[in-house]
Amino acid sequence: SFASYVLGHAVCKGYVDGIDSKLNDWPILENTLYYDQKIIDVINMNARDKKYFASTNEFYNSKFRHAVTNRTISSAMKNEFKNSKKSGNKWNYNNLLPHLILNYIIFKVGEDGFQSLLNEIFREKVGIKYDATLIAAEQSKSTDDYGKGTTTNTFLLTRYDYLRIAKAMLDDWQSDTCEGKYLKSLYERKVKKNKDYRNNKHAHSNPKSYGGFFHLEPSGMKKRHVFVMDGYGGQTLMIDFDTGRIVATLAIHRNFNWMKIAHSVIKKGK
Repeated sequence: SFASYVLGHAVCKGYVDGIDSKLNDWPILENTLYYDQKIIDVINMNARDKKYFASTNEFYNSKFRHAVTNRTISSAMKNEFKNSKKSGNKWNYNNLLPHLILNYIIFKVGEDGFQSLLNEIFREKVGIKYDATLIAAEQSKSTDDYGKGTTTNTFLLTRYDYLRIAKAMLDDWQSDTCEGKYLKSLYERKVKKNKDYRNNKHAHSNPKSYGGFFHLEPSGMKKRHVFVMDGYGGQTLMIDFDTGRIVATLAIHRNFNWMKIAHSVIKKGK
């Protein structure tokens, strides 16, 4: 979700043409299914790439299963996705696509420009108190990609800085800034997940729709502008843009009642 917020700023500053622009100017995507795809389809997890993933965080290969977080985009395109073709039309969640988008922004603005963009967003605008850390792919240390400004979408911040970013999103929405209009466009362009979850009591599985790396339409809140962010171990943020309420859960395991702690509070709308 934070990768999407960075993308929104890149669009508003003119570094990226818009969510309907195509990924056809990035050479490393050539001869892969992602080349010439619209950004909106990538950030909606609607890139028609399901058969290339064994799980949300693993590539599928006849011999090996490689973790997405261990690979650079360049390596993945040369190996797992070389001569790949789009197939099917169902929504498919995987951890590669926010990595892809962040590295596309680095390609567009350069490593120094990307660092400046992050400073403008998180230090100057959001006003984070402590450092924000983006984790690089482990493989970048042992390949030709080392030192070329590659990243994953793993954001490490303090609990209050996570909340500060959510508050900045809320302010953008309510002030109708360019970034706020971007967030609103994500809601308008959302897609149905088309997935039958056996357990729909968690932040990532309860919402029925998805848009721009956000979970949308939690149960009982259809047509309400509620954005859900779900992180490792049950760290979640829910933003109700209609009432101005934000609910955060901070956890290292998912063995808690998210529906009671977070969902019910937002659903009441008070």
